[in-house]
Amino acid sequence: MPEKSCTVVRCPPHWRPAALRKLHDSLPAELQAGLAQALHTTGVATATAWDGLLIAASDSAAPVNIEISPDSITGVAWVQRLPGETACLWIPPNQGAIGSAIMRAAAAFVDERQIPLTQLVVSPDDGYSDAECSAAGFPKFATLRYLYVDLADDSRRVDSRGPSLTPSPLAFAAHAERESGRLERIVEQTYVGTLDCPGLDGVRPLAEVLQGYRAQGTHRPEHWYLAQTEGQDVGALILAEHPGLGNWELVYMGITAEARGRGYGARIVEFAIDVAARHHAERLVLAVDAANEPALRVYGRLGFITWAERIVYARLRARA
Repeated sequence: MPEKSCTVVRCPPHWRPAALRKLHDSLPAELQAGLAQALHTTGVATATAWDGLLIAASDSAAPVNIEISPDSITGVAWVQRLPGETACLWIPPNQGAIGSAIMRAAAAFVDERQIPLTQLVVSPDDGYSDAECSAAGFPKFATLRYLYVDLADDSRRVDSRGPSLTPSPLAFAAHAERESGRLERIVEQTYVGTLDCPGLDGVRPLAEVLQGYRAQGTHRPEHWYLAQTEGQDVGALILAEHPGLGNWELVYMGITAEARGRGYGARIVEFAIDVAARHHAERLVLAVDAANEPALRVYGRLGFITWAERIVYARLRARA
């Protein structure tokens, strides 16, 4: 039996509670928790936050009808705008043709608003189809591994230099944001030849990238660092705190292309571990591209353990 015809529209305000309820209830359990947090953070103060809430309603249910039940909405998705000119796509899996239509509408919304990076981040067993997501405008972009190191267990951490690496003393200059141009130049240089989500290079201006980093956890400007050796900047490190969880996060770490292979990456991560431990964190967490094998080896030698894996579907629209 063919599916009922439907129309994808931006959700009218009086439909919003029913749409968000259906969105929440249709998501996999882990994403439900993430959506609840996103809704709590967004609140109701800014009406434009809901411009990206899209619904598919059966043609027999006109959007002007105030008396609406969740059953009248046949599909739903939300493009959540985030700092740094990025967005997160919330959409349930397995919605069939209706889900594909809504995802295409989400892609059109992203393009209309000129959002350069929109991501759908899900677990491998959540039921999302690579082919369907790609056909609707959100191809598979990367697989991320989420790692942590237990800061109470020093026995897990071993010397990461290995026999082939020479000692590499580094100095760390805090409050790197105070010289934003200098920080942007170094971060940009760390993107050259990177194995960590290389497709993101050039998608957004560095100022927007850094704005996105500031939104991770609790912004601690004193823990934005430039890594230096012999007076030369060779890398960057950005840390954030997640109060209440016992976590600090390694938001970003990068080495300039010409400085790689000297053990600096391991030194920076060791420094991050020490900073988090001094601030009584229970663990240091991070995410890394599963294809970045050199970084994974360093993290492994420093005692990091994989606790989750996520697939990222993304729509990239580099600005002119």
